[in-house]
Amino acid sequence: MIALSKLMSKPKQRQRDWWIPWSFFGMFACILIANGALIYFAFDSWTGVGTDDAYIKGLAYNKALTETEAQAKQGWQAELDYNGSGPLTGRLTLELKDRHGTAIENADVTAMVVRPTHEGYDFAAVLTDDGEGRYAADLSFPLAGLWEVRVEVTHGRGTHSLAKRLMVRK
Repeated sequence: MIALSKLMSKPKQRQRDWWIPWSFFGMFACILIANGALIYFAFDSWTGVGTDDAYIKGLAYNKALTETEAQAKQGWQAELDYNGSGPLTGRLTLELKDRHGTAIENADVTAMVVRPTHEGYDFAAVLTDDGEGRYAADLSFPLAGLWEVRVEVTHGRGTHSLAKRLMVRK
């Protein structure tokens, strides 16, 4: 009986507790607003970079490993270099030798220049034979920043591929 009379004598206590359910509502509202902001910024900053045919490439992984082993047994030495000559321009050079250090001439050399962080800026370049196993191409980039160069060499004695990341300055 005493406890019941104490509860009935404190009606102001119930009036002071009105904020408790609203604090739960406010907490969940803050979480929803934060998640909504993160989703907005994620979609707004997406550059469109993705891997085409990722599943097919995954299935061909053993083939890629076999090709890498065959390339290592071939023993070709390839040195890829990039020298910037101005804003967004430069010269890509490749020096190619066999396992004995003899220059490999008259090869078909192509470079695929890929922007890893933005879609739609990739381009290809053909490196011309400068003699003595040196191949070169002058490149003009649409954007400054990080680029990946993937070089494919085809010759009567075999093929070779290599990749290098480079930084292009404005």
